[in-house]
Amino acid sequence: MADPTVSIIIPTRNGERDIEKCLTGIFAQDNVPLYEVIVIDSGSSDDTLNIVRKFPVNLTEIKPHEFGHGKTRNLGASLAKGKYLVYLTQDAIPANGRWLQKLVRNLDRDDKVAGVYSRWLPRADADPLEAGWIWHTFTPIKETRGLDGLSPEDCRTYMPRMGLFSDVSSSIRKAVWEEIPFDETLTFGEDQQWARNALEAGHSIVYEPESIVYHSHRYSITEYFKKSFDKGRSFKKIANTRHSLLAILASIPLGWTTVHRSGFRASSYRLIYASMVRVFGAIGESMGSHDSFIPKVLKRRISTMPQHFR
Repeated sequence: MADPTVSIIIPTRNGERDIEKCLTGIFAQDNVPLYEVIVIDSGSSDDTLNIVRKFPVNLTEIKPHEFGHGKTRNLGASLAKGKYLVYLTQDAIPANGRWLQKLVRNLDRDDKVAGVYSRWLPRADADPLEAGWIWHTFTPIKETRGLDGLSPEDCRTYMPRMGLFSDVSSSIRKAVWEEIPFDETLTFGEDQQWARNALEAGHSIVYEPESIVYHSHRYSITEYFKKSFDKGRSFKKIANTRHSLLAILASIPLGWTTVHRSGFRASSYRLIYASMVRVFGAIGESMGSHDSFIPKVLKRRISTMPQHFR
């Protein structure tokens, strides 16, 4: 058989709730080139592996401590035969049969494009503030981003927006990955670090809103605190930014406004609880941004690695 054009790479761990819907959506895609599906599981103790084995996928199993967001995605790329690497999380569900075709067509059309990422839509049971953020961030408007023609000062000013990228659902050229692999030292944000590096190397990034996945969460206070701590630590390294607690807390009322404008329905109780989650997340992110003051033993206990999946 000829080698596939596309390699779809899915890291999994205890994903029995969504992995069957994820894989069913993949194998229902229309008008796509030959593709393979690579699943890398890091120690599932639920029914994930049994579900995965129902599908024609290449399954690799690793130990939980071997997982890392960048490390595991680099492993998937090294196993891939396709010239395009498609990354999908275990809880991202293709919205229709055109998800894959709309994602990879941008790589076919323009050799300068290094990576493409999909639009998210929130689930009906999403945390309302996360749903508002999704509606605000993942708009229906397609964007192609590059640094050509920008001054060094403009590059620094606009990089936070230019470098937006999400490997919840994305596609990158394997040839570009070979020159720019994912940073394995980050506990969060390896996708945005990769996008920044690709832009600085002269490539462009595309946001493709016609490639759509359903993806959102309902984190507990503890889960969101830990995720935010990792986020603060990583973005200090990626962008040399340290977020103050007050600045992060100030974003919560804006989230309420965004939820209202999006039309997402949420009870007052859910909004209040989501706000409490954000307060503790703000504390976690601020702590992560200033982690040089935190003992290593405490950092290891707070960090979600290797358990956290986006």
